Amino acid sequence: MMDWKEIQVLFYLSTLSLSVVADVTIQPLNDQRVNKGDTVVLDCVLQNIGNPNDVLLFWYHDGKAVAVNTRLAVDNPNYQLDTSVAGHWKLTIQQAQIEDQGTWQCRVQLPNDVFQEMALVVLAPPVIMSVTPDMSPMPGSTVTLWCNATGSPEPSVTWTRQRPAGHLPSGVEYVTGNPLVLNDITNDWRGLYQCFVTNGIGQGAVTAPVFLQMEYFPVVKAKSGLVAAPIGNSAHLRCICESFPAVRSIDNVKWFKNDRLVDVNDGYQMSVELDLEMDPYRETSVATLIVTSVTTESLGTYTCRFNNILGSAEANMKLEEGKQIDPDTGASRSMASTLKFAMATSMATVAVAKILMK
Repeated sequence: MMDWKEIQVLFYLSTLSLSVVADVTIQPLNDQRVNKGDTVVLDCVLQNIGNPNDVLLFWYHDGKAVAVNTRLAVDNPNYQLDTSVAGHWKLTIQQAQIEDQGTWQCRVQLPNDVFQEMALVVLAPPVIMSVTPDMSPMPGSTVTLWCNATGSPEPSVTWTRQRPAGHLPSGVEYVTGNPLVLNDITNDWRGLYQCFVTNGIGQGAVTAPVFLQMEYFPVVKAKSGLVAAPIGNSAHLRCICESFPAVRSIDNVKWFKNDRLVDVNDGYQMSVELDLEMDPYRETSVATLIVTSVTTESLGTYTCRFNNILGSAEANMKLEEGKQIDPDTGASRSMASTLKFAMATSMATVAVAKILMK
């Protein structure tokens, strides 16, 4: 790489021979649009140059000297200078990057500064470099969400609220721009926010999520308000709780039967787990109470109560004697079998129809 003192010496020497290069001209340069990673050849064609040792030649990129005569003035392994063909001063850029785009100028040092310029555009699909990490803001605070991306042309950033789906706090469905600022945030605006980044290059938009999690009281519901089972069979009673912090420990779930606390020593099994399939953001817990063998004494109204650091909530369900209730359809076991048979028959009919259509 050439230092500034060497450039000054060459400049001085060139001024001693101005009469030699007075008729030098440069052919116009053509603008180029290339994709990121392409090879770019910038060919400065000189006419009437005479002895090239009598002139000072520059390649400039956005005003910065990149090459002087036969030497590079910058340390970039992707740049190669070729002056082997008389009258051609070629600068080759291997693996063109976004930072290579801009105005390139070929200049010959003359009293009237002979030069030609061209614009290089390097097209690149958007890439998200960083996004605000998931956070748990305090109610009433201001939240600033950043989605920093690169690309060429410069990509646009659009923010939406994905979960629960709906409007942003400002009342609109989306906001274009960066960052997204949420003022005086409340618990109602917790959820999944997503930035969409696009610039028309590549396969489409790229996205990144930001999850705003805020503490809130449990919200509890019974999976089924009525559970039926024959005497002697087992019965499964389930409650679903949404809260943050989520309820993860069985110590934070209490079961009651007819307002009396249920004891595992009375023939019950208890469990609680996060339902990541229902809610990958770890707010939903499912508590299960198994009555291992239904008796007339175990029939009645059951209550599940969930607690987190903010408070508690509960839901009720009834256990009755009767045909086993399918937990997925709410139908009796015999009716559930009929429904499953009907679905299987329908699927078989569709399959036969597809074969006949071929």
